[in-house]
Amino acid sequence: MFKIKIIDAKIKPKNPILIEGLPGIGNVSRIAADYLIGSLKAKKFMELYSDCFPNSVLIDDSSRIELPKLEFYYKKTGKKQVVIMIGDVQPVNEKDSYALCSEIIKIAKKMKTKEIITLGGIGLSKSSKEPDVHGAVTDKKYAQIFKKYGVKFDGNKVVGIIVGAAGLILALGELEGIKGIALLAETLAHPDALGIHASRSLIKVLVKYLNLKVNIKELDSEIKKMESNSKSHDKMEQKLIKLITKQDKDELRYIG
Repeated sequence: MFKIKIIDAKIKPKNPILIEGLPGIGNVSRIAADYLIGSLKAKKFMELYSDCFPNSVLIDDSSRIELPKLEFYYKKTGKKQVVIMIGDVQPVNEKDSYALCSEIIKIAKKMKTKEIITLGGIGLSKSSKEPDVHGAVTDKKYAQIFKKYGVKFDGNKVVGIIVGAAGLILALGELEGIKGIALLAETLAHPDALGIHASRSLIKVLVKYLNLKVNIKELDSEIKKMESNSKSHDKMEQKLIKLITKQDKDELRYIG
């Protein structure tokens, strides 16, 4: 079951770049996407609800119950249109993951999306304040473009498999003629760790590639706030995220 709720019918993206920011290891992609939405003052125009998500609900600060959902935000920047997709959680089994990613591609096709960028983290046993970003592509031309922005492409030496939306969306999109790239930043492989610095690395690449007007100094200030407040994150959301980010401490893996 999929239910689409239109928030702003006036917003009708055409040929946008779709950026995926669903939660995964270190919550890297969600943090990066949230910051871009806020910094660019992107406007929400659509929500997607589905029984592909876990049979749990979120409770906000006012004790209001909310279903897990995907949210779509729109921003025109220069000549480019950008749609940023975020979500509360990913499906926890293969069938539901395929179903949701297929629905996302249907939405992308309706918007005549030609390009998809997915975001995520690579789980390592140690973290860094200047994490590297690795790339995986459906079109080899992307590798040459993103190398200019410091993204590493070393075959499957570091990233051998992508589990979840960050990989599936690109693979299913390619079948429909939509090209794309996964940007994966190194982060700590621990279910309670937040990949704040990894998110910063992703944002820096996106800012350069899309020529976005984002102040990196303000971002660094926000990182300090996020680090000091990281323990106060909503407990229910963290439990949901843990369902898809549980990692063995010393293994090198990636979960979208």
